[in-house]
Amino acid sequence: MPALRIDSNTILRYLVNDAPQLAVRAIALFERVASGEERVLLEDVVLAEVIWTLTTFYRATRVQIHDYLDPILDLDGVENGDKQALQMALVFYRDRHVDFVDALLAAKAIRAGSGELYTFDRDFDRLPGVARRDPGSPA
Repeated sequence: MPALRIDSNTILRYLVNDAPQLAVRAIALFERVASGEERVLLEDVVLAEVIWTLTTFYRATRVQIHDYLDPILDLDGVENGDKQALQMALVFYRDRHVDFVDALLAAKAIRAGSGELYTFDRDFDRLPGVARRDPGSPA
């Protein structure tokens, strides 16, 4: 059976248990994923939405967010086109005080080999392995 995509609300119910009737079902899913009975596909945008919700609604710290999500990404049954980039982005997000989307963009650029990206955002200068290029400069 192919991996089914997982939505942010399922991950959030699993993490925060603020709706116990839903949390029990989310926990059951993650137990099946952890045991290898099922696989889920975690899209980048879903992880970004989870992080945004944990930050804005639940007021979780960057360290807490990393500590909540890294074990989920470690599960073999959680699939993504580039889980290593997601894990690297979580570390950048936690340690370098950059937005998660910027951290993910940087991680993907690094994993692609060059680490280069076009941006005006100087926050990227805080990320090791990233080479920020001015959009007005020719390639």
